[in-house]
Amino acid sequence: MSNGSIVLKRRTRESVQHEHDRDCGFRRHRRNATKPGGERVHQIMRADLLSLGVLTKGTVVRARIAFADCDDYKVRPAIVVGRRGRVVTVVPCSSSPRATTSGDIPIAQLDCAGLTTGTTARTGRTLLIDRVDCIEVLGYLGAEDAARIFSTLHRA
Repeated sequence: MSNGSIVLKRRTRESVQHEHDRDCGFRRHRRNATKPGGERVHQIMRADLLSLGVLTKGTVVRARIAFADCDDYKVRPAIVVGRRGRVVTVVPCSSSPRATTSGDIPIAQLDCAGLTTGTTARTGRTLLIDRVDCIEVLGYLGAEDAARIFSTLHRA
Protein backbone atom coordinates (compact mmCIF):
# COMPACT_ATOMS: atom_id res chain seq x y z
CA MET A 1 0.00 0.00 0.00
CA SER A 2 1.27 3.40 -0.83
CA ASN A 3 -0.14 5.26 2.15
CA GLY A 4 2.37 3.73 4.59
CA SER A 5 -0.07 1.50 6.47
CA ILE A 6 1.17 -1.81 7.75
CA VAL A 7 -0.35 -4.92 6.32
CA LEU A 8 -0.51 -7.77 8.83
CA LYS A 9 -0.28 -11.25 7.50
CA ARG A 10 -2.97 -13.43 8.95
CA ARG A 11 -1.46 -16.49 10.61
CA THR A 12 -3.39 -19.68 10.24
CA ARG A 13 -3.18 -22.65 12.54
CA GLU A 14 -1.28 -24.60 9.86
CA SER A 15 1.39 -21.92 9.43
CA VAL A 16 1.91 -21.67 13.20
CA GLN A 17 2.15 -25.48 13.48
CA HIS A 18 4.59 -25.60 10.54
CA GLU A 19 6.85 -23.02 12.18
CA HIS A 20 6.72 -24.96 15.44
CA ASP A 21 7.60 -28.25 13.66
CA ARG A 22 10.53 -26.62 11.94
CA ASP A 23 11.98 -25.23 15.17
CA CYS A 24 11.61 -28.11 17.60
CA GLY A 25 14.05 -30.68 16.13
CA PHE A 26 14.05 -34.06 17.84
CA ARG A 27 10.74 -33.41 19.63
CA ARG A 28 9.06 -33.27 16.22
CA HIS A 29 9.84 -36.95 15.69
CA ARG A 30 8.32 -37.89 19.04
CA ARG A 31 5.17 -35.87 18.43
CA ASN A 32 4.68 -37.10 14.86
CA ALA A 33 5.24 -40.73 15.86
CA THR A 34 1.83 -40.74 17.53
CA LYS A 35 0.02 -39.46 14.41
CA PRO A 36 -1.17 -41.92 11.75
CA GLY A 37 1.38 -41.94 8.94
CA GLY A 38 3.74 -39.72 10.94
CA GLU A 39 7.48 -40.06 11.25
CA ARG A 40 8.76 -42.74 13.55
CA VAL A 41 11.61 -42.24 15.95
CA HIS A 42 14.59 -44.02 14.44
CA GLN A 43 16.59 -46.26 16.73
CA ILE A 44 19.73 -44.41 15.72
CA MET A 45 18.31 -41.24 17.31
CA ARG A 46 17.92 -42.85 20.73
CA ALA A 47 20.25 -41.73 23.48
CA ASP A 48 20.23 -44.90 25.59
CA LEU A 49 23.47 -46.66 26.44
CA LEU A 50 23.55 -50.44 26.68
CA SER A 51 24.76 -51.96 29.91
CA LEU A 52 28.14 -53.66 29.67
CA GLY A 53 26.67 -56.76 31.30
CA VAL A 54 24.36 -57.25 28.31
CA LEU A 55 27.24 -57.33 25.81
CA THR A 56 28.23 -60.96 26.33
CA LYS A 57 29.51 -63.54 23.85
CA GLY A 58 26.76 -64.58 21.43
CA THR A 59 24.58 -61.48 21.83
CA VAL A 60 23.16 -60.10 18.58
CA VAL A 61 23.11 -56.30 18.63
CA ARG A 62 22.27 -53.53 16.20
CA ALA A 63 25.46 -51.50 15.90
CA ARG A 64 27.11 -48.73 13.91
CA ILE A 65 29.66 -50.46 11.70
CA ALA A 66 32.22 -48.15 10.07
CA PHE A 67 33.14 -48.57 6.42
CA ALA A 68 36.76 -49.51 5.81
CA ASP A 69 37.38 -46.98 3.05
CA CYS A 70 35.70 -43.81 4.38
CA ASP A 71 34.57 -42.07 7.57
CA ASP A 72 30.91 -43.08 7.25
CA TYR A 73 29.07 -45.98 8.92
CA LYS A 74 26.05 -48.22 8.46
CA VAL A 75 23.74 -49.55 11.15
CA ARG A 76 23.59 -53.33 10.87
CA PRO A 77 23.26 -56.43 13.06
CA ALA A 78 26.45 -57.70 14.65
CA ILE A 79 27.37 -60.63 16.88
CA VAL A 80 29.34 -59.93 20.04
CA VAL A 81 32.44 -62.11 20.22
CA GLY A 82 34.01 -60.57 23.30
CA ARG A 83 34.43 -57.42 25.37
CA ARG A 84 37.36 -55.82 27.15
CA GLY A 85 36.44 -52.61 28.97
CA ARG A 86 34.63 -50.29 26.57
CA VAL A 87 35.89 -52.09 23.47
CA VAL A 88 33.53 -54.70 22.02
CA THR A 89 34.69 -57.27 19.46
CA VAL A 90 31.94 -58.00 16.93
CA VAL A 91 31.32 -59.94 13.74
CA PRO A 92 29.15 -57.85 11.38
CA CYS A 93 26.18 -59.48 9.68
CA SER A 94 24.67 -58.93 6.26
CA SER A 95 21.38 -59.85 4.63
CA SER A 96 22.70 -59.35 1.10
CA PRO A 97 22.62 -62.60 -0.90
CA ARG A 98 24.96 -61.17 -3.54
CA ALA A 99 28.06 -60.41 -1.51
CA THR A 100 29.23 -63.75 -0.15
CA THR A 101 32.73 -64.83 0.78
CA SER A 102 34.21 -68.05 2.11
CA GLY A 103 33.95 -66.80 5.70
CA ASP A 104 30.19 -66.16 5.60
CA ILE A 105 28.06 -68.41 7.80
CA PRO A 106 24.27 -68.28 7.47
CA ILE A 107 22.30 -67.89 10.69
CA ALA A 108 19.64 -70.61 10.85
CA GLN A 109 17.80 -69.71 14.07
CA LEU A 110 16.57 -66.23 13.15
CA ASP A 111 13.93 -66.02 15.90
CA CYS A 112 16.44 -66.54 18.72
CA ALA A 113 18.75 -63.95 17.21
CA GLY A 114 15.95 -61.40 16.80
CA LEU A 115 16.43 -61.19 13.03
CA THR A 116 13.65 -61.07 10.45
CA THR A 117 15.42 -61.87 7.17
CA GLY A 118 18.03 -64.39 6.09
CA THR A 119 21.33 -63.16 7.49
CA THR A 120 24.93 -64.28 7.26
CA ALA A 121 27.70 -63.66 9.77
CA ARG A 122 30.86 -62.26 8.16
CA THR A 123 33.39 -64.19 10.24
CA GLY A 124 36.26 -63.05 8.03
CA ARG A 125 35.76 -59.46 9.19
CA THR A 126 36.02 -59.21 12.98
CA LEU A 127 35.87 -55.59 14.19
CA LEU A 128 36.59 -53.65 17.38
CA ILE A 129 33.98 -51.01 18.19
CA ASP A 130 33.25 -48.78 21.17
CA ARG A 131 30.32 -49.78 23.37
CA VAL A 132 28.46 -46.57 22.47
CA ASP A 133 28.21 -47.88 18.90
CA CYS A 134 25.99 -50.73 20.12
CA ILE A 135 22.47 -49.35 19.79
CA GLU A 136 20.19 -52.16 20.97
CA VAL A 137 20.08 -55.87 21.72
CA LEU A 138 18.17 -57.88 19.11
CA GLY A 139 18.55 -61.35 20.62
CA TYR A 140 21.02 -64.16 21.24
CA LEU A 141 22.53 -66.79 18.96
CA GLY A 142 21.07 -70.28 19.13
CA ALA A 143 23.38 -73.07 20.31
CA GLU A 144 23.93 -74.51 16.80
CA ASP A 145 24.64 -71.13 15.22
CA ALA A 146 26.99 -70.15 18.04
CA ALA A 147 28.94 -73.39 17.70
CA ARG A 148 29.37 -72.96 13.91
CA ILE A 149 30.34 -69.28 14.10
CA PHE A 150 32.73 -69.48 17.07
CA SER A 151 34.46 -72.63 15.74
CA THR A 152 35.13 -70.77 12.48
CA LEU A 153 36.57 -67.83 14.41
CA HIS A 154 38.95 -70.02 16.41
CA ARG A 155 40.28 -71.72 13.26
CA ALA A 156 41.21 -68.39 11.66
